[in-house]
Amino acid sequence: MRRAPDPPDSLTAVDPREWTRAWLRVIASPSVKCVGFAVCSFADYGSGAAIRPGIALLRQVCGGMGNKTVIESLAQIRDWGFIWRYSEGSKNGRAAKADIYRLTYPADTSAIPMLSPDWLPPVENPPEQVSSGHLFLLDRPVYHVS
Repeated sequence: MRRAPDPPDSLTAVDPREWTRAWLRVIASPSVKCVGFAVCSFADYGSGAAIRPGIALLRQVCGGMGNKTVIESLAQIRDWGFIWRYSEGSKNGRAAKADIYRLTYPADTSAIPMLSPDWLPPVENPPEQVSSGHLFLLDRPVYHVS
């Protein structure tokens, strides 16, 4: 298997285990969460790359979702930086060729609705930032315990 390209500097490639720990904390609609977990299940376990199930298969494994729902969910996950598309199937001149994705973690998560590392809901105007050696904890707002 050919090595997948590295993502842009704003994203870090992660394996499915690390990606899942972060994705569990993302606050999203059920369809976006479901598509995210389905996409992750198709990733290469060591690199998080080579994800290419295609829309038709994702529709089926996500309980028969419509094309539009799957496409919009993938777009949201891409916009947040949790997946990176490194090959667009339709741009390769072949119809029905699937896009290829890689699991990633965004450098800036400030605009993504997420639970804290302690599973607390986000708060408005957090006072400071927390950093850690773990990607899924990087640059997350401090959360208040009630």
